[in-house]
Amino acid sequence: MFEGKVWWITGASSGIGAALAEALSAKGAKLILSGRNQAALEHLRAKLKTDTLVLPFEATDLQALPAITDNAWSWRGRVDGLVNNAGISQRSLAVDTAWEVYRRIIDVDLMAPIALTQNVLPRMVGAGGGHLVAISSVAGIVGAPLRAAYSAAKAGILAYHDSVRAETTHQGMKVLVVAPGSVQTNVSKNALDGAANVRGFSDTAIDNGIPADVAATRIVDALEAGQRELILAEGMELQGALLRRANPDQLFDVMAGLVAHHPAQAPDRGRGDGSIREGDDRNGIGTTRRILHSHHPGSTFRPVPARCDVAPGVQQESRHASAPHPGRGPSDGQTLADAPEVDGMAKADPLTIEALDDPFRRSDGIARPCRTQQRPKRGAAVAPVVKQADHPRIES
Repeated sequence: MFEGKVWWITGASSGIGAALAEALSAKGAKLILSGRNQAALEHLRAKLKTDTLVLPFEATDLQALPAITDNAWSWRGRVDGLVNNAGISQRSLAVDTAWEVYRRIIDVDLMAPIALTQNVLPRMVGAGGGHLVAISSVAGIVGAPLRAAYSAAKAGILAYHDSVRAETTHQGMKVLVVAPGSVQTNVSKNALDGAANVRGFSDTAIDNGIPADVAATRIVDALEAGQRELILAEGMELQGALLRRANPDQLFDVMAGLVAHHPAQAPDRGRGDGSIREGDDRNGIGTTRRILHSHHPGSTFRPVPARCDVAPGVQQESRHASAPHPGRGPSDGQTLADAPEVDGMAKADPLTIEALDDPFRRSDGIARPCRTQQRPKRGAAVAPVVKQADHPRIES
């Protein structure tokens, strides 16, 4: 699958792309490295053990893609695998986000990889098949606060590649969609704020996320296993993605509660409700920062272990399950942007404060479903049971 094969990776200058290049090179693959930072690409090439072509280009220069594709294909007469990894994220409420942010993120994260794939796909099919790997996001499954544009783009990437898989499997194409959660990359530092400015600093959850080399190893393992989807997340991130498919209404309540119960709220509209606006707002979007006690007087927001079922019957263990992780729960006074995230999405249960003494938590210490609303009435429809065995292609 990899030895002597040609793999083309976009967004290869750092993060998952760079780590995946090293992992594929270790497997004997020849590599084409693309991105905008040629110096970083050259630095990466010097570390690789196999033949490598550095092919920098601007992802949104769609007119140049036919020539770029010709150069890539002619290097070794084929491209056996394409990894669509380039992208930028977002940190702003939709109501405060300029249209330029939507345009930029949709262009880079959705239109550019589709355009590149459309240039490569006919040649791959004509050569008898190949591999496509799309780096989406858990935010593309869940729909995360502060990431409306990013979530939309990543959802589109997932759907596009699902369609291509359905259309080309019989022609020898294999498609893997990867939905990462928090991975140690520059995704947060390079994110756009509501005014389309680069944010310039990272999030605690990203800094404490899955190491990029570990993420790359899991992607390679998924390719070797013939997986078609990999939710590259742990704990509450993984559970949120599963919950979106098992009980979407419950997830919608969780997402709404995340914003409603978190100190970072929508901009102060002159309500006179004690909101605190800080002049050095780090989000750059004019968001209001509320102290947590304005919602829960006398309470302390404490992170809890990731032991909450996403639906009856689900038990997900995590490397963070035994004890609170320093990057897995918001502390008093944090903003929504600081909270643990799913490649952006906060993972702490927004109703954790009330849930600390939740009667749903049994005496044996095993958590029942995270409660975002009252128990269903007798005779009411119950969410389907989702067992881990039903999801053999999902890794935790």
